[in-house]
Amino acid sequence: MSILMQEQASSFHHISEALLAKRQQLLIKFCELAGLEPYVQTDPLATELRRFCQLLMDYSALCHFELFEGIINDPSTTTKVAKVAAESYPRIKIITNKAVDFNDYYAEKGQVQISRLSSDLSQLGEELAVCFEIEDRLLAML
Repeated sequence: MSILMQEQASSFHHISEALLAKRQQLLIKFCELAGLEPYVQTDPLATELRRFCQLLMDYSALCHFELFEGIINDPSTTTKVAKVAAESYPRIKIITNKAVDFNDYYAEKGQVQISRLSSDLSQLGEELAVCFEIEDRLLAML
């Protein structure tokens, strides 16, 4: 294995570890937030939503920019891995945009329609599940 390939493998190994750790934190916070239902507009709920949204943004940035764009833009990435990343990237972009929309609505606004939270969390959870499947397939190839 060339030095360049070893460095690439090491770099993506660190990204993978960070991504999986951030995913675990996100899932824990997601479950905690889901467990607060029925939702009532309170300061503790707003605080939990902000914490969740921060984890969501950290995770999304790591997934989108570090992992997928890193693989796609790294000329030393194997053709097979780069192809899978490039084919999956449009779906990852959609999921990232939905995560940003969720963040913008729940973390950036002061007051929100709390009646939407359960539905929005459910939809976001479905998108995240797709993202996890795509990531897992890609990470297994690295």
